[in-house]
Amino acid sequence: MQISVQIVVRTEVDEQPSITEIAHFEREGFDAGSLGLHLEEAKALLGRLQRSMIEAALMSYGLTVRVLQEVLPLEHVLAATTIRRRVAALGRRLESSKATVAVEQRRYVDLPAGRCAIPQHSSVRAVGIDGGCIRLAGHSSRQDGWFEVIVGKSLRDDGRGHSFAYVHTLEHEPADRMLAFLAQEGVGADQPVTFLSDGSDTVRRAQLDFGCGERVLDWFHVAMRVQNLEQMMKGLPDRDERPCVDTLIDALRIAKWHLWHGCPYPALQRLERLGWELAKDDSPEEARLLARLEEFIGYLENNQRFIVNYGDRYRHGEPITSSFVESAVNQVVSKRFVKRQQMAWRPAHAQDLLQVRTSVLNEQLRSCFERWYPTLAGNGGDRAKAGALCRDMMSAIVTGQVIQVVKW
Repeated sequence: MQISVQIVVRTEVDEQPSITEIAHFEREGFDAGSLGLHLEEAKALLGRLQRSMIEAALMSYGLTVRVLQEVLPLEHVLAATTIRRRVAALGRRLESSKATVAVEQRRYVDLPAGRCAIPQHSSVRAVGIDGGCIRLAGHSSRQDGWFEVIVGKSLRDDGRGHSFAYVHTLEHEPADRMLAFLAQEGVGADQPVTFLSDGSDTVRRAQLDFGCGERVLDWFHVAMRVQNLEQMMKGLPDRDERPCVDTLIDALRIAKWHLWHGCPYPALQRLERLGWELAKDDSPEEARLLARLEEFIGYLENNQRFIVNYGDRYRHGEPITSSFVESAVNQVVSKRFVKRQQMAWRPAHAQDLLQVRTSVLNEQLRSCFERWYPTLAGNGGDRAKAGALCRDMMSAIVTGQVIQVVKW
């Protein structure tokens, strides 16, 4: 006889459910003596259940409590508020550990000139930065009540990038956070780092707050804006008041060529002259295209310091897009874009939960536990330390909370 234990997740009534098998057992007979689990089977089942709860990222605090009470021999009843408090305590402890690492890294940054060694090669090719908005608790309308979250991910030579995240308004020392993150990635304080972003206002300010490093505007977002303008031009009718559509498109492509080769000033001049040509006609089509063109010009003016020679970087195999960080927002903040499980958060609670979430996804949580509880690495320890470890591990289980996110 074969026995399977599965987790079934259904996000919409009319959608196919997601089924994950977390355990499979074989028994010779169907009786009371054979249906129980052996110790190794129970450990394996609990481990897979915890991993599924983290990876699925669809369990609220209340649902997590119900599942834990069913699978763990708990002596007392857990409450969702208890789990929330333990998650917050664990998040604050992780933040404190990062602050300690940042202090050590700051010592190397503050060394006098000539004291630092020659920078060594780093396995981190770039750090991508993206953002999103999380629904704020206490607001019933979806039109207002949001706060911003910054999410970043490293692009490594081995392909195993790590993530970080924080609430933008609660971060007072972004440079120290970045120093701690780079230290965990094996990047020294004196090693050069490339930051990639889409150039939005908050993300651009975060890049500047991180301190030293090369800042690069994501080419994908530039190319998509140019493509959108070209599609709008193709729909324009030919008029005597302005050049033909083909001439407008050629001017736009020349501006794109300048941007690809890292020359924003001639590109802006071409785009401004293009705007003058469109302003000669007051038709609705030209007005919409002119508004979109002016928005693009403002976008380039705000980010012209971050426009580099993309062609040269591409030929040398250097990253020019932040596509590797696009999925990090989903992975860190919202594993799936649920439509009916709306969750609202307070910034402080989201900040703590984001630290736990990134530590689990980066597979760094166990190393933190071993540093806090040295006996864990040696498979020993007294009951008091074991109890503290269990409380923190309980907090880690619920790191798969849903945070409803809206991409910028």
